[in-house]
Amino acid sequence: MKKHKFTDEEHFAIWRAYGQKCFYCEQPLAFAEITIDHLIPERLLDDTEQLQSIKSQYGLGTNFSINDYCNWVPAHLHCNQDKGTTLSQPSPIFLTYLVKAQRKGILARQEATMRKIVVAEFVTLDNVIQAPGGAEEDTEGGFTQGGWTWPYWHDDIGARFFEEMSQTDALLLGRKTWQIHGGAFEPMPAGDTFGNLMNNMHKYVVSTTLTTTSAWRNSTLISGNV
Repeated sequence: MKKHKFTDEEHFAIWRAYGQKCFYCEQPLAFAEITIDHLIPERLLDDTEQLQSIKSQYGLGTNFSINDYCNWVPAHLHCNQDKGTTLSQPSPIFLTYLVKAQRKGILARQEATMRKIVVAEFVTLDNVIQAPGGAEEDTEGGFTQGGWTWPYWHDDIGARFFEEMSQTDALLLGRKTWQIHGGAFEPMPAGDTFGNLMNNMHKYVVSTTLTTTSAWRNSTLISGNV
């Protein structure tokens, strides 16, 4: 039997789904210390007959998989070792374990399938990212070099940028960028290719000072736990 090799994404998803605690002792579990335990032992993959018997014994559906989020639980190493690979006999507590793992497994799978955040920035060789698009875009701190991308602009840049945006299903923005972009795109009339793309796409703006997203359509405010 070839054991499942857990990815960082699987570790993180399981850790998050269980509230960053060990499944067995329910004490805080540091991510760097996490081990993943199989409630139904992985060794049963080599014994199809016994595995089917166990599924029936525990009332598990035919779609149950040993290497799935609904059978994986986070544990301290010593808790995992104490439990060992012995299959528990049917009992109220073990059945409770299985029910909990089924419920938490759904959350873990959702964590694991979260979308990627891709960062796209205009940046100079000396690490300036402020106000690439216009002189008045962002003058905070007395910045006077706004619009520094324009002398170097080329249609290929615009084509590449539009291609990237066409593959994006949502934007995650800070308050200032959201306000600047919204001020530019929200007034655009319907029919403008890039305006339609930006206005119709969903936006998430992270801010503790904004109270409404009415300034730019299709926006959601994230203000808690930030």
